[in-house]
Amino acid sequence: MSSAQFSQQITFLHSQDLQATRQFYEGALELTLVRDQRSCLIFKVTHQAYLGFCEQIEPISPGRRVILTLVSKEVD
Repeated sequence: MSSAQFSQQITFLHSQDLQATRQFYEGALELTLVRDQRSCLIFKVTHQAYLGFCEQIEPISPGRRVILTLVSKEVD
């Protein structure tokens, strides 16, 4: 069995408020918005990694957690 060769990665998460999500990821984190699909936003995190937020994805159930780690040497 050969190993898969991946060229990009996108992680999708729920967003209850796409405008607030956009303000934070574009404004505070200065990520580039690469696709606005009206109900889904996709931001470029690295050269081949992306982060998407969509209204139609079910929110994570209470008691469950997602850990999103963005690593950078440029942190205040």
